[in-house]
Amino acid sequence: EYYLKKIKRKERKMKKNKPLLGIVVLSLLIYLSGCMTASFRDLTRKAFSAPEFTTYEMETGGIAFLPTVAAPEYSRSIDIGLIQSFQKFHPGIKAISGTETRTFLQNEGLVEEYSQMIDRYYRTSIIDKSVVAKMGQAVKARYLIYTRLLKYDEYQDHRNNKIYELAIKAEVWDSRNGEVVWDATGHARVIESVLDKPITFEDIVTKVCDSLMARLP
Repeated sequence: EYYLKKIKRKERKMKKNKPLLGIVVLSLLIYLSGCMTASFRDLTRKAFSAPEFTTYEMETGGIAFLPTVAAPEYSRSIDIGLIQSFQKFHPGIKAISGTETRTFLQNEGLVEEYSQMIDRYYRTSIIDKSVVAKMGQAVKARYLIYTRLLKYDEYQDHRNNKIYELAIKAEVWDSRNGEVVWDATGHARVIESVLDKPITFEDIVTKVCDSLMARLP
């Protein structure tokens, strides 16, 4: 009888502690959700780099980003991410951002020609060398970096993880002859579980831009 009473007392004590245990577990989950980071898979690939396109040529010839070809809600973040990543990996080279280039094109009255050229290039893969030359003169840079958003997807898998995929096409054009001297595609797949710290579009852009700019000469 003594042991039965002792067991019952323990059971009552455990029942009383259940709410406290639940609070502890919930607090731990909240804490972990702020500490864990999403899984990032880098799928970036460099397709081509001309031997004559070197760090020295970038430094002496000058380089400018063209405004990213993407929907307005994405283009600004990508333009910012690209210039920041370039400065991170090539601190000794001055580069003109896509936002600055847009201003130069507006001041020189080249916006319409630029838009038409980009549209033709998307459809035919043929660069209008005369327009590229004008743009190079407008920004006073030999090399122009053309970027285009290829993909941005968000979806959930069967485990309720959030999946993000972002792909950005990047090419470097030589404004002197209209040739492509460097070509790469930045691509990332990010898996965010329920315990991970929430990730933003800008976070993914930074990862992809870093991967792209690190592959320049």
